[in-house]
Amino acid sequence: MTVALRVLLVDDDPMQVELLGRALTYEGVELDGIPSLETVASALANGVHDVVLLDASVLGADPRASVKIVRAFASPRTLVLLLSAADEGKLRRVALECETDGWLSKSLPVPEMATRLRDLAAKRTSTGA
Repeated sequence: MTVALRVLLVDDDPMQVELLGRALTYEGVELDGIPSLETVASALANGVHDVVLLDASVLGADPRASVKIVRAFASPRTLVLLLSAADEGKLRRVALECETDGWLSKSLPVPEMATRLRDLAAKRTSTGA
């Protein structure tokens, strides 16, 4: 039996968390959602996540500091990705500036999003990073 990819989504929109959670679950991705960075430490302490998806809108004034908070509590093997509906060029630039492991656009169809999450996690595992 294949172990589901475990994702922690940090998003202050409960509807987004519910909808994305249901859709990704259908695609074999286990998603836990939390509403803010203030609860990221306890969420990461309560389970091992392969990926942390940070909604870019909850990062606040200093997105680099927010990413550092997540990295301080996440396993070194956990990927940290930005998630946003912003223009993909802007999203890519912000992800690079924040030193994340990548980004996902909310405009991606859910099956593609799940595939991209699995591919990124597999790449991390295969490189031993």
